[in-house]
Amino acid sequence: MKYECGDQRKFFCPLCPYKATQKTTLAYHMVIEENGACKYQCLSCNKVYKHKFILNRHQRYECGDRRPFRCFLCPYSAKQKKSLKIHLLTKHKDVTLPVEL
Repeated sequence: MKYECGDQRKFFCPLCPYKATQKTTLAYHMVIEENGACKYQCLSCNKVYKHKFILNRHQRYECGDRRPFRCFLCPYSAKQKKSLKIHLLTKHKDVTLPVEL
């Protein structure tokens, strides 16, 4: 109740607008580089990213063994959409690509 009840975010990142309800959450958020830049760290695999939106993309599509983008012609799967596009263009040259890719 002291830290998490409501939205009382008492722990502030000194380098960016991030606020946390717990001190440990703030510690996971921050990895300080030599030049004082704020970095964002994945809690699952400890990879570090310069921008929060890249960390979010990593957690959605890449962290662990997730391969959500699957080729409709063979068993190939990829972590990123652009990798699937490259696969289709190089391995299945004679096939017309779907519009949504």
